[in-house]
Amino acid sequence: MTLGKLALAEGWPAMMKGIWQDGERYREYFPFPSWYVSGDTAYVDDDGYFYYQGREDSLMKVAGVVVGPAEIEEVLQKHPAIDDAGVIGKTDPTEGNTIKAFVSLKPGFAASEDLKSEIRAFMRERFSSRIVPGEIEFRPQIPRGKDGRVIRRVLKAWELGLPP
Repeated sequence: MTLGKLALAEGWPAMMKGIWQDGERYREYFPFPSWYVSGDTAYVDDDGYFYYQGREDSLMKVAGVVVGPAEIEEVLQKHPAIDDAGVIGKTDPTEGNTIKAFVSLKPGFAASEDLKSEIRAFMRERFSSRIVPGEIEFRPQIPRGKDGRVIRRVLKAWELGLPP
């Protein structure tokens, strides 16, 4: 299986034919004749089923490995103390890219450095140590849209100290 960009062959019934007064932007959406490149990544299994992996711009390359935040979030949520999780990639001047996790805790658990260490150990059992979040920040709640997806722009705003 190889991770790749999801592209659709041109010509479906609801396909847009242009962007009003912005032909250049339309050409950015359709840089390859007859193909719409969605900005999503996916892979196909041996049976021909497609598996959506996330937006191309949310994937992170950490220690030479391309990883999607959703798979890290899914494993984090299996930890007994974690109620919800959101993950972003951070640029690090010495390490290249690192992973930062924002987590909200279940009732009865308190944020602490010991809990952060426990979460990292939990992640190391399930992933390579290269994929373990370098930073963990506790938050009362993880921002999610109406569709249930983590709103990563809010996580990035928190990281940069900007208003969400």
